[in-house]
Amino acid sequence: MGFAALLLSVVCWVTGTLYHRDHIRSGEIITNLAWQLLPASVPAAIIALLRGEFAQFTIADISVPAVSALLYLAIGSSILAFTAYTWLLTQTSSVVVSSYAYINPIIAVFLGWLVLGELVSANQVYAMLIILLGAFIINSHVAKLKRAASRGE
Repeated sequence: MGFAALLLSVVCWVTGTLYHRDHIRSGEIITNLAWQLLPASVPAAIIALLRGEFAQFTIADISVPAVSALLYLAIGSSILAFTAYTWLLTQTSSVVVSSYAYINPIIAVFLGWLVLGELVSANQVYAMLIILLGAFIINSHVAKLKRAASRGE
């Protein structure tokens, strides 16, 4: 079930990105962001309700690190990152913009190592290098195509 949900979320994200590329909405970026995030919260709340997670919840279980992580995710990952993502979709190709999905986990691992002292294995470093190489190849190919198009080739 988890894999199916993950696969469905990726398909929805790609579909939304491609749709947004050709159907840019007028209005504030924050309003458009809210319209993206609010529908996602409904199924999450329904799943939590069906799993009985609300019944298990107590305020006393909330720790300061948990609140800090939630605030970071709400402000840093959701509001700032999605606003930048939405704006970038209006400025460059969806291929270039979508590379953030590959780069963000690398930044997260680096920040975990730097801020929290988390261990990073050699396999993680190799994987990150492969991801960075792939993002470089994709973006350099897109840049090459743009240069050729601007020269009329």
